[in-house]
Amino acid sequence: MINNYKNIITKSYNYLLIFLAFIIPSGFYYKSGIVIALLLVLWILKKDWQKLKLSKFQDYLLPLFFIILVFSYLLRVKSGFNIKDIEKYFILLIIPVFFIGINENKKLFDRILYAFAVSSLLFITIALIYGFIDIYSTGEKSILITESIYHKVTSYGLVRIYDNSHPTFSSLFLNFTLYILYVKRANFSLILKLFLGALIITYILLLNSMIGLICMFFLFFIISFKHYKKPSFLILGLLVLVYIFNPLKLSKIEKFKNTAFTITDKKEERNVLTLRLVKWETALRVIKENPWFGVGDTNVKAAMLKKYQLYDYKYAAEHKYGPHNQYLLILTSLGIVGFLYFIFVLLIPLNYVINKEFYLVFLAILSIYFLTDDILVRQQGLLFFTFFYSLLFNQLKV
Repeated sequence: MINNYKNIITKSYNYLLIFLAFIIPSGFYYKSGIVIALLLVLWILKKDWQKLKLSKFQDYLLPLFFIILVFSYLLRVKSGFNIKDIEKYFILLIIPVFFIGINENKKLFDRILYAFAVSSLLFITIALIYGFIDIYSTGEKSILITESIYHKVTSYGLVRIYDNSHPTFSSLFLNFTLYILYVKRANFSLILKLFLGALIITYILLLNSMIGLICMFFLFFIISFKHYKKPSFLILGLLVLVYIFNPLKLSKIEKFKNTAFTITDKKEERNVLTLRLVKWETALRVIKENPWFGVGDTNVKAAMLKKYQLYDYKYAAEHKYGPHNQYLLILTSLGIVGFLYFIFVLLIPLNYVINKEFYLVFLAILSIYFLTDDILVRQQGLLFFTFFYSLLFNQLKV
């Protein structure tokens, strides 16, 4: 009877982990708190807290990062305590605990990867179908979102069906799905591999995220280099030609090619790149004044706003932009000390995991996206990072 009870709890726990992986890239990721709460209850019922005494210091590196963020908040908060300011970082504390003490479970590991991959493809497919239906029913191909016009099946026009969705994050999940497909290629027929690969590539192109395209080309290169070292450089050359001639007429590539590298947010001159340069320059100015410990996690935008106003960046000041770069964000909020600790957290698994290639590619994908976006600011990005960092660290251990 007791064994049956334990088996039910364990199976329920594993299925919830799989479901959490399914939710992460979906349009309903904001409901993940319910799943995490249920996992916590089952974790207590399983008495997995007893395994904590068997854990090692490296198991607590990510939760410690959460503690650093909270202390940074409490010491630097200027406008009153607000629990919502630190609520999302609870993910950093609780999710790694779920994986501590879990023995290597290949079946569970594979099911989690498949659930994530299926969800990534499913919800973009639903969004695409919705977009075509919308075009057919209204006769309009474009839609106004905030201040810009988008085609209904590309970029923000494609993901608008889901609340607070971002094409860059969708491309992040699809790129990771592309690598999962490569890793698990032996489990699929050739026709299915070609179909899924083509589908993922098509979706990434439709999402029209520049960093997403760069990451996809990076994956093509490392995969081809692993199997065909010399031909891989031909692929690299082909990618350069694609950039130069842009046969698919991708708008992001055209805009990037025609962009002057000027730092401005003036209406007649600004574009995505010039605005990024304004944000990065401003973040560097804040870092220069607070190099070692930063300004605190919740004070970054306020500190940058002062600099925007000082240097007459009116558009950036109006929108209160953050750094739009994860590395600069951590340097701005936690300083050099916090940044070095974060890099240590990212690299320490390489000393413990057997399958270093899988973790390295996961880290490389994240590192690319960190260059142009505050990935860990959004709940969906923080959830993706924390979940798969903890999963790969524990399931691929020596």
